[in-house]
Amino acid sequence: MTTPVTTAGRLSVVRYSTTGAAFSAAVDISSSIDSETFDHVVDQMDVTTFGNTSHVRATTIMDTKFDLSGFYNPTLEAAMITAQQAHVPAVYGTITPVTFYYAPQGASTGLPLYAMTAWVTSVTADAKATDITAMKIGLIVTGDLVVSTQ
Repeated sequence: MTTPVTTAGRLSVVRYSTTGAAFSAAVDISSSIDSETFDHVVDQMDVTTFGNTSHVRATTIMDTKFDLSGFYNPTLEAAMITAQQAHVPAVYGTITPVTFYYAPQGASTGLPLYAMTAWVTSVTADAKATDITAMKIGLIVTGDLVVSTQ
């Protein structure tokens, strides 16, 4: 059995690139992010046939979603909205997914790094009179998730 790694979430690094730049050259947005939800699941289908007394399932393909939230950053918001617009070819003329990098234990040699091409599915600003203005970014990965080390 492997030993779990305990790392403070504050060490996480999130970077993005609209040009396909490598992790080291991508824009670091970690200082605007205070929460990340990385959801990597296997889709499944029910293949139960007559005569079974329980469900029978088969796995199909992987599905990855990556949600970010944190402090409102107008530059980041504008970049993500521009990226969203690039996903709608009928209106804006091109389809350009965004490359995201997620380093859950920080940016150091030998630590895990997730690279993904994603569509920006939502950009939300949330302002309350009694709190700081917050921002949420929803992403859905297109293609394979690449897991490596830095």
